[in-house]
Amino acid sequence: FLRAYTKFDPEYSVNGSNHNGLRLSANYPGPGIMPPADGTGFFLFLLQNHIEGNLRPGEAVPGYSHIYAYWPRQRSAFGDHWYPDGIVKPYASDIGNQGEWMAFPSQYPDFNPMPNFLPERNRWYCYELMVRANTPGQSNGEVKYWIDGTLISDFPNLNIRSIDTLKIDEGHIGLHAQHSERVNKKWYDNVVIATQYIGPMASGSPIPSPTPTAPAQLQNISSRLLIQTGNNVGIAGFVIGGSEAKKLFICGLGPTLTQFNVTGVMPNPTLKLYDGSGSLITTNDDWKSTQEAAITATQLAPRNDVEAAVLATLQPGAYTVIQADASGATGVGLLEVYDLNPLASSRLLNLSTRGLVQTGARALIAGCSVAADSNDVIARALGPSLKALGVDNALADPIVTLYDSNANVIAANDNWKDSQQSAVESTGLQPPDDLDAVILARLARGNYTAIVTGKNGSVGIG
Repeated sequence: FLRAYTKFDPEYSVNGSNHNGLRLSANYPGPGIMPPADGTGFFLFLLQNHIEGNLRPGEAVPGYSHIYAYWPRQRSAFGDHWYPDGIVKPYASDIGNQGEWMAFPSQYPDFNPMPNFLPERNRWYCYELMVRANTPGQSNGEVKYWIDGTLISDFPNLNIRSIDTLKIDEGHIGLHAQHSERVNKKWYDNVVIATQYIGPMASGSPIPSPTPTAPAQLQNISSRLLIQTGNNVGIAGFVIGGSEAKKLFICGLGPTLTQFNVTGVMPNPTLKLYDGSGSLITTNDDWKSTQEAAITATQLAPRNDVEAAVLATLQPGAYTVIQADASGATGVGLLEVYDLNPLASSRLLNLSTRGLVQTGARALIAGCSVAADSNDVIARALGPSLKALGVDNALADPIVTLYDSNANVIAANDNWKDSQQSAVESTGLQPPDDLDAVILARLARGNYTAIVTGKNGSVGIG
């Protein structure tokens, strides 16, 4: 474990190669050398901020935090760049910009993608890097890092060495820039190296720097459910708030879910996007049939050609997406909405999904990635309230459970008045029926999942 407080100069900007940050390595000989593929040579992992090639969606100076890696499965003689969301640069001819953990999930069963993190300049952050070398012959190595005590990225199931004499022998902190057109400064303070997690200092940052607080922001919202036909197709609504148009990537997945051990998936998803007046904006069946180049450039393209995706720049307002199967089949589907312009003044405000809530793996599962340090989020599971809207077979008594990215339960609720009644009422978002369920939570930056089920195993529309 190597921890240091870091801060970038307010005008920090480097064009080109810019390796900076915290590094742990073993037998590192210098740049431009490929490690032997048999795991007998060397390895290096650097936690850095750097813009590698073209900007990624939402990226700006000083670049997303990520791992710069030299390891046996390396793609380039000058190292690979591992991002929290699972993307890797440079491009590989066989798997593109997918990381090995995304292209071969059975080899990396414990990997979970996380939101990318962009630090502000002129602000102190506590960065901490952990590298655990694997037991030779096993894939139990791990590289992970935290910023201000929050886990930002985790790469488990790694095989980075084949001999036990290859051990971490150097911790390094530095700033390399090529080329730099101004005086660029980066500060480091309170450096600690240890064999267990260190964490931030109890008193916080060593030199306070007043900076504006980033607004609460959703970077990605998603819903997974059993999608049927007629009134039981997958229906998701979202709202864009603010005054500026926002570019979104929307996809409907089915076959890809089998790679995550989901059975009974939707074979051929389609998408229809509507505005708040009910007017159809666009549709898609197979994502390569339209916008293929633009979707590929986002590095979020579906893995299966029959899955559906849409790129759209939308004005503030309410929108609805309907996911169904092209031939009327049923199955489990996943609907995702990504914010490709998180720096815009407008924001994704909510996701609402209506569908048939069943039991077990066919419960309604919603996910979100939040991008600011403190986010007040309300999760509602409605059933009885839908009856007044003419919905037949509404879920009689919903339960909602909120989980963090490590599958720890944050909160659960059956009937919303049982807890947090005053706090929920103060938001103005309380349901009309006492049997509906609500959780109000303040969430740190990260990934979260809300699961809706029926009490005592009941099923229905929720």
